[in-house]
Amino acid sequence: MNHQACVAAVVAGVVSCGVSGGVVLTAQPIGSAVVISGGGTLDLSSWSPSGAAGLNPWVNNAGSVGVGPIGSGIDLYSGSAFDAAGLAGSTSGFGSPFLGTLWADSGTGDAIGIGVGSGPAGNILVPNGYSGATLAGSATFLNESITSLGLVAGTHMWTWNTASGGSDFFTFIIVPTPGVLGAVAIASVGCVRRRR
Repeated sequence: MNHQACVAAVVAGVVSCGVSGGVVLTAQPIGSAVVISGGGTLDLSSWSPSGAAGLNPWVNNAGSVGVGPIGSGIDLYSGSAFDAAGLAGSTSGFGSPFLGTLWADSGTGDAIGIGVGSGPAGNILVPNGYSGATLAGSATFLNESITSLGLVAGTHMWTWNTASGGSDFFTFIIVPTPGVLGAVAIASVGCVRRRR
């Protein structure tokens, strides 16, 4: 099963795809807020511990996102190279122009995050003492929209460990604002009607 099909199946709760680890976070507008939520498991065996800190959930459209309770303890891991296929379409960030780091108003659950620079290396963050259990967390950005956070609808996926037989992934899905969906639907109907 390819990674995109696997992610779709995991999100739907249908199958685990036999992956070593995988996390899916989704950003979506809910009322006058944007909520980023999701979870999964991570295999950190190819990553190196690089420190500990306190979490403040965030999104940075240059290529990083983190969810979970404000002030919760996190362990940082770095050094793993993302597979080339996992970088396709993901190294340029989640939108443009780059707005810098935007902090969430609140967060719940477990700490989960990823940071991707311009090269093949990245950073993963997990709760202190993480041992492979299933994680689930969220971050809420009040009085914000997908657009005000500088995000562009789409799916960003990073993979690692595929050369050694693993298929670990971290996916960030950005759902468009309802107004954008409506405009696309209206435009699609107009194109179909015009063709007749």
